[in-house]
Amino acid sequence: MRTQAQQQAQLSAASFTQLLMLLAACYSALASEDPDTHRTICGIVEAKGHEYRCSIDNVTTPDGYILQSFHIVNDNVHTADSPSILLWHGLMDNAFSWVMNLPGQSLTYLLADKGYNVWLGNSRGTIYGLGHTHLDPAEAPFWQFTWDQFAHSDVPATIKHIKASSNPASKVGYIGHSQGTIQMFAALSSRSVNPADLAFNIAMGPVIVASHQTDPVWTVLSDHVAVWLGRAVDKKEFTLPAIIKPFVDAACLVIPRMCQDYLELFVGKAMNLNESRVEVMVAHEPGGTSTLNLAHWGQLVRTGQFGAYDFGHENPKHYNGSATAPLYTITAYPSEAVPTAILSGSDDVLADPQDVQILVRSLPFANTTLVKEINGYGHMDFMWDPNAVTKVYLPFVLPFVKAHLQFLP
Repeated sequence: MRTQAQQQAQLSAASFTQLLMLLAACYSALASEDPDTHRTICGIVEAKGHEYRCSIDNVTTPDGYILQSFHIVNDNVHTADSPSILLWHGLMDNAFSWVMNLPGQSLTYLLADKGYNVWLGNSRGTIYGLGHTHLDPAEAPFWQFTWDQFAHSDVPATIKHIKASSNPASKVGYIGHSQGTIQMFAALSSRSVNPADLAFNIAMGPVIVASHQTDPVWTVLSDHVAVWLGRAVDKKEFTLPAIIKPFVDAACLVIPRMCQDYLELFVGKAMNLNESRVEVMVAHEPGGTSTLNLAHWGQLVRTGQFGAYDFGHENPKHYNGSATAPLYTITAYPSEAVPTAILSGSDDVLADPQDVQILVRSLPFANTTLVKEINGYGHMDFMWDPNAVTKVYLPFVLPFVKAHLQFLP
């Protein structure tokens, strides 16, 4: 019969063996790490072929935020007359998602290969939107924004910059995902963006309300207590702390499913993740945002209304003396002037099919409006699925782009 000391020694030996196995797995994973984990977005793009050229333009908003926009072209087919298309990410995301997969898979490369000027926008508060003319992101005042400001400031400033950088008389195509859709619906409904500046609006995983979402995290975050706690934090920034992220990244190399689960808590489920790129994804995600913006999303879940952020008793200070936050008039959306495509997923728990139907029924319908639900698609499949090219981009996105943004003669 073994003594207690012998049992403890055996357990200690087993624990030590398990630790060695884990360290060996980590070393093996690190040794085979994809080079894209350490590259910048431009580095990722230009490593895919000499024909791809990427540059960074700083866009300064009227209220002083400095946003990095990535400009990507394929020099083999790009010309001086090439039109521009702006792609915009979703909540807790950033421009990286548009180049996460490889050429022939990511929408960025597909559009560049057709000769378009491709621009990847970034919202304030993401890792590519931490600059400001006078505010410090280490201080709370920097983080006083929600997607209202993306709609009224970030998107219009970026479109203005793109037009000034190319042909001021040309129109810009717009493709958004998730939060990138709600900000454009708000911008056009409120005329923060001039419809005459847009060639089209393609909304993937579209959202204007979220009362039917079934994501457990967002159900908790939409509670009044969670909203109050979020606003009460000192810095009002929401992202993965820098001190923790290296450990999370290392663990993700060994257990990719854990990383996918972590990211999907906030950005929604993906049914068709490219598992070969998970280590690259976790090196560049999440993108970060403000806790006030999360509170605004919680408001969409709680109220089911497409409205500006409700500051409560502070509303008069923000809304010209009004005690209530205004609603966006989606029925004023300029469908006749801006051809619009609504591409949703049947299995999307954030842009739930019921909420998508609220959007579709509210939009003034035009002959150029396209509505398509992709069977078996979750929220992030529009960005992360390597087969999105055959399921979404080639059958729906590229034909819509070609129909509404022809090359100039």
